[in-house]
Amino acid sequence: MSNQNTKDCCGNTIYNATAEASGIALTYGNNIVTSNANATASSKVSYNDAENIAQEIASNVAQSVAENNANIITETIEIIKKEPIDEGYGNILVTTQSNDPLNIQQNSGLSIPNDTDILIRRNLIPDLTNIHTLGSPDFLFKGIYMGP
Repeated sequence: MSNQNTKDCCGNTIYNATAEASGIALTYGNNIVTSNANATASSKVSYNDAENIAQEIASNVAQSVAENNANIITETIEIIKKEPIDEGYGNILVTTQSNDPLNIQQNSGLSIPNDTDILIRRNLIPDLTNIHTLGSPDFLFKGIYMGP
């Protein structure tokens, strides 16, 4: 917090103060979202009054931003969980910091039911023949179980 007093046109002291605050909110799976805000306020009453006003503004803004961001994240996850992902190209990276895994499904053909499994209910077919690999020299599969 900083203090820089000024005078109005009549010579009365105007007290100025700046404050900083943090906001915290939780998303899906109780992941933490934080934000920070600064505010400056003036008061003709006292420096403490200006400081309290600035602190309240900074706190309200920081908390509002954190809650808004957490809501956006949670709503996005809920949409992903409910809506099937149409056919297309690209990468999907799914992470969670809790024991509540995301259950993302693509037309019931692909699901991630927990932190260790990916279930495939369709054929796994590469887009080009004799181009892609399964695993790598540094990242091998422990076991591959194949039918007849």
